[in-house]
Amino acid sequence: MPAFLFFYLAVLMGAKVCLKNMIVIFTNKYYIKVLKFEMGMKAIEKSFLFLFLLMLLIQCEKRAYPLRETRGIWMSRFDYTYFRKTHNPDSIRGYIYKTFQEAKEANFNAVFFQARGNADAFYDSKYEPWSSLLSGKLGKNPGWDPLAFAVETAHEMGLELHVWFNTFPAWRGKKPPSNSTPVHPLIQHPDWLVCDRYGKPMKLTSGYVSFSPGIPAVQEHLLRVIEDIITKYDVDGIHFDYIRYPEAANARGYSHDKISLERFGSERGNPLGLNWDDWQREQITTFVAKAYNLVKDIKPWIRVSAAVIGRYNRSSWNAYNIVYQDPRRWMELDKIDFLVPMMYLDVKTFEAAIKEWKEIIPFSSSVLAGIGLYRLDIREAIEQVRLTRKYNLGGFVVFSSTSLNGKWDVFRKNLLRYPSLSSGGFVDSVHVSPPGKFAVFSKGDSICFMWCHPSKISEGGVKSFLILFSPTPEITLESPENILAVVSGDLNGFESKFRSVYKRAYFSICTVDRFNNVSIPAKPVKLKKEMRRP
Repeated sequence: MPAFLFFYLAVLMGAKVCLKNMIVIFTNKYYIKVLKFEMGMKAIEKSFLFLFLLMLLIQCEKRAYPLRETRGIWMSRFDYTYFRKTHNPDSIRGYIYKTFQEAKEANFNAVFFQARGNADAFYDSKYEPWSSLLSGKLGKNPGWDPLAFAVETAHEMGLELHVWFNTFPAWRGKKPPSNSTPVHPLIQHPDWLVCDRYGKPMKLTSGYVSFSPGIPAVQEHLLRVIEDIITKYDVDGIHFDYIRYPEAANARGYSHDKISLERFGSERGNPLGLNWDDWQREQITTFVAKAYNLVKDIKPWIRVSAAVIGRYNRSSWNAYNIVYQDPRRWMELDKIDFLVPMMYLDVKTFEAAIKEWKEIIPFSSSVLAGIGLYRLDIREAIEQVRLTRKYNLGGFVVFSSTSLNGKWDVFRKNLLRYPSLSSGGFVDSVHVSPPGKFAVFSKGDSICFMWCHPSKISEGGVKSFLILFSPTPEITLESPENILAVVSGDLNGFESKFRSVYKRAYFSICTVDRFNNVSIPAKPVKLKKEMRRP
């Protein structure tokens, strides 16, 4: 029986004897020693209260660092091109690599990398031209593939790579797209543009103009683009943004284009007889469902997500009423894996928004908070992350990578002390086995780990390996502080410096599959060579 429980029982029984004992409590980070002193009844009560509060504090800290928490960053196309004012591939690759490395070292675990902006491509596309941000000219091959580089780099570091995909934006700029190969979709299909209530297409401005979600050909084009991406690239997720009608859609009557109006007024195009607003919501929902089914049919381990408006329906700027976006319906239909409401708000309003999403989405782990770091001071950002944990959300995504410059270490020290797995998945001993022949040995100032790939793995293969450590042979997945590292699923070895683990004598390893399921830990291995304090 733990010492503090013994004292508790003694107090309840009204014991009035004195204790002459040494009380020693060990945890991973706490050491308390009370040496040979007499304790009367009041002292016993005080000691029990102190010990109880201490254990409560330890448990709270463990909850403060979840084992499963998606910790993401959004890296926009402007972060790695426009803001750097260069088209030099080496410079852009260097920025991407350095940012991913900083994210890994700060214990983030996912990157949402923008590869489609306004019907242009930051990858080798069959259907849309290379972005001018890569070379200065629309359609010009830059001589390298940013998405391929991002996927390879992320996976080498044990990070997830989600393709950030601007969905309905057709163009951005006051001048139309120039001639290119492939021809830009807006040049081919100007009739796809959203129209206002008078049937007039959106005019080109410095902001986005959008394709109409109610036009079937638009949806078919987007599905082809998605299929092209997921068949060519080993991505972990497809992440939709601007998956809605444009700003002020309700006020300006978007989209009264000819095709949408004809479909709305026909039995075939509106078999349920929905009103205009509900019909427009249904166009978005239909596309989400088609995209989800497409992705899962080809690679079922790819996670489908969406960045959505930060408030569902309770403010002047909300998803449901203003831009006809209904994420709750997507969840009800089981056609989205997780949502990221962009809650770029002050702390008080941020908390109110979390409560709103928890009311409408039954599984709060399916909601990640979008945090607008660019408009917060670091104390506010820290508080917002803590609120995501208080309300048991599935994690958070920070906008954007540029805003984290100079703040990575603050996040690591205050919020991300231990590595974590992304949210979703479970312990699966049926379809996923731990690696075989796990061995640990010292080499100079390092501890080296070696293993063989698991004999049993689910479809899609290994995503990563989870290396665990502990001062005792009882190594579990319940304590995040037991995680030494999350490493690439392509590796069969890893090296760690003594300095970080010299107090830990036992090590184990788990397999993480592409569905984010985790094997049971391998049999713990003790490092035979004595480790000395540096």
